[in-house]
Amino acid sequence: MPIRNNDIAAYLTAIAIISESEGENPFKIRAYRNASRTIRGLARSCGICSPRRGADRLPGIGKELAAKIVEILETVRPRP
Repeated sequence: MPIRNNDIAAYLTAIAIISESEGENPFKIRAYRNASRTIRGLARSCGICSPRRGADRLPGIGKELAAKIVEILETVRPRP
């Protein structure tokens, strides 16, 4: 079973929260929060896509966020 969009979005939100608590760049934090909303709103599952293709084609998701999504898809085990 592939990882769910909501799970990917939850990881991105968690990264934003941690980044905010560490005083990181507010634009980066906003980018992670926006990416989380984008992933939650997708009609198709990110988990069934090839992790190396397409993440940077999503609205508002650049190379750094796409790389983070690929990392999540490759390392996180889906919930049962």
